Order: sequence, then C-alpha cells, then structure tokens
Amino acid sequence: METRPVSKPRAAIARGIVATVCGIVWPLAAQSPHAHVRSLERHLHKLILKAIVRSASFGRLVQRLDAANVIVYLTCSRIDARPPAPRLSFLTQAGTWRYLVVHLRCPTPDDPQIVTLAHELRHAVEIADARDVVDQRSMLGYYLRIGHEVPYGTERIRAFDTASACIMEAVVRRELAQRWSEP
Repeated sequence: METRPVSKPRAAIARGIVATVCGIVWPLAAQSPHAHVRSLERHLHKLILKAIVRSASFGRLVQRLDAANVIVYLTCSRIDARPPAPRLSFLTQAGTWRYLVVHLRCPTPDDPQIVTLAHELRHAVEIADARDVVDQRSMLGYYLRIGHEVPYGTERIRAFDTASACIMEAVVRRELAQRWSEP
C-alpha cells in the first residue's frame, strides 16, 4: 500500500482515466463472474481464476471484494518501474464507488504472483471495510492507524503494511503448497 498527495489536476486526470478505463473494461467485466477485481491483461485475468481454484482464502478475498463498493484494477509493471511494484494505490472515488489499482511485477511465476496478489487484495478488503477512506489523504490516515510504515526503496513514497495482509500472504502460500503436494 502506498500513499502520495494528489493535486487537483492529477485528481481530474485520474477521474478521466477511470472513465476511459471503465468504458473499455465494462464489456469485459460483464463477462467475468468477478466484476470487482479486473484486469485488461489476459495473464492476470487467468491468474485470478487459477488462484480462486487453488486457494479457498483467495476465493474468499475476491468474493468479499465483489460484495463491496470498491473496484480493483490489476496491472503489470516492469521489474524496474518507478515507483516499484507490488503496491496498491487509491485511484479515485466516483459516487459511492472507490477505485483502486494493484500494480504487480511482471513477468513473475504464477505461485509467487498469486501470493503477492492475495496480500494486495487483503489491503483492498481493508479499504473496502473502511468507509471513510475516500482518497489518498484518508487512506494515509487510515494506514497510520492500522498499519506500520515500511521502507520503500529510494522513492519518496510512504508505504505501509498490516498484519492481516501478511497473514493472508502466509495462508495463501500454505494453501498453494498443500494443493501442489496432494496426490
């Protein structure tokens, strides 16, 4: 989870991006049983479906998000992207809907990617549960209360983590390992 102040022009641009992305994604989302966790990238769409089959905890995360007023877009970032991935960021709010983006490092093998995605989706659930998180500033305040700050490379971004996201990461890692070792 990362936070950064958003200027008014940047917020307007973000809203425009959301409107454009929604126009592109809406037809795709209508075909997906998981409309609140989306990706235009075929690999990530398939990864979500694979993760749901292989991890009951991952499936519950997606179900929880599907019942919430958040939309989570998944996107790939290069390994050398700045700011670095993985991270979750708050994009914008439109009406009662809150839009989040999970940036993942790509390419990455499926199992580590599923574990990382579970961690980031747990942060998305935290935000879904916090109705007062409506922008970058309120997200920063929220994570100052519930999380702990972590180093984030050389970037000038405040980054946070939570015990629940770390626990979810461990649970999904264990579920994937159990599925692999079963006869």
